Amino acid sequence: MQSTLWIVFERGFLFWLLGLLFFNSAAFAELNPKHSRDLKLLWEYSSKGAINQAPIVRKNIVLVAPSGQALLALNLANGQVFWKYNPQSGIWDRAFAADQELVFAGTRNAELSAIDLETGKLRWSVKLGFQLQVRPLLHEGIVYAATTQVGPGLPMRPERKARLFAFNAEDGTLLWSHETLYYAIQTPSISGNTIYIGGSYYDPELDIDEGGPMAIQARTVKDGLLKWTYFGEEGFIKTIYAAGNEVAFVGYQDFVNALDTQSGKRLWRKDTGNWVPALSGNKSMLYYGSANTIVHAQRMADGERIWEYNIPWGSFNYILGEPFVTGDQLVFLTQRGHVLALKLKTGELLWSAATDIRSRTGLTLSGNTIVMGDDKGGIRAYQLPE
Repeated sequence: MQSTLWIVFERGFLFWLLGLLFFNSAAFAELNPKHSRDLKLLWEYSSKGAINQAPIVRKNIVLVAPSGQALLALNLANGQVFWKYNPQSGIWDRAFAADQELVFAGTRNAELSAIDLETGKLRWSVKLGFQLQVRPLLHEGIVYAATTQVGPGLPMRPERKARLFAFNAEDGTLLWSHETLYYAIQTPSISGNTIYIGGSYYDPELDIDEGGPMAIQARTVKDGLLKWTYFGEEGFIKTIYAAGNEVAFVGYQDFVNALDTQSGKRLWRKDTGNWVPALSGNKSMLYYGSANTIVHAQRMADGERIWEYNIPWGSFNYILGEPFVTGDQLVFLTQRGHVLALKLKTGELLWSAATDIRSRTGLTLSGNTIVMGDDKGGIRAYQLPE
């Protein structure tokens, strides 16, 4: 453990130093006032728990789950509360998703609940017998629940296996479930008729200094039958994204990897340069930020970097969570509270805006409104600059 911490520190220091060396006149040029914008604050709501998962916007409703508090539905226009969902057991603040009709949330008594989007009333609830601590995946009327045996507030049971469940979203009917290799499953990704799930599993005989045993599995959407398994040592998976012929993921080792969707063979592996919190996929492209302040646009087919952008304002001002793709722009929040928009194709800076928000996660966009939460429980909505 000591050596692992030293490697993390050493790597972080190295890229901090490189960031200083390469923070040249070109980077300073991008601080030109012509790019600076003011975000108009539309409203602010104060809760009592940190916001650890980016809000979701459906119709005119903002869904957010402050840590240790109720799931909130706020009016996108003015921030007023439509409803609160607060079961006696409580909910997991990172484990909620929604479509245009229902909100799905993992509760602390190992259940999955479906809540009416408009009214906040419980539609149905099913017992999982496993905890759900990541966002469920919604796809064509099915909700996929990826469970865990290890996580915040849970006893550490890495020797136990978790299950992936598929439910009818309308009424909660179980369609299928499968025990997996993993003690913890990340939110899966679907492309075509295949669902790709990734997670970490326990192997006491492996002694890996940085990373750990992990695997990606491809299963049929219809019944969850196994098609192939990829085994690796990249450590705990943060994000998995499938599109076309490739499925990409980033793990604890902070390399982006891509596998062939038909065979599961690795196509390429690229070093990200530093710690990466998550990645976003948009068709055949990947977008993510690393802690050395670099934003990356990477082609899924071969891993080629199409462009890179160096975020100004000092070292470690990195992207929080997943950057948001909207139209021809990539919009994101940084660790120091800056909101930036880049051209999706070229990485050119379109505009930037400074805020005093200190967040743990990224932002959400709906139309011309940005919604984000901070580590104190504040939830804010801003109007996008023209």
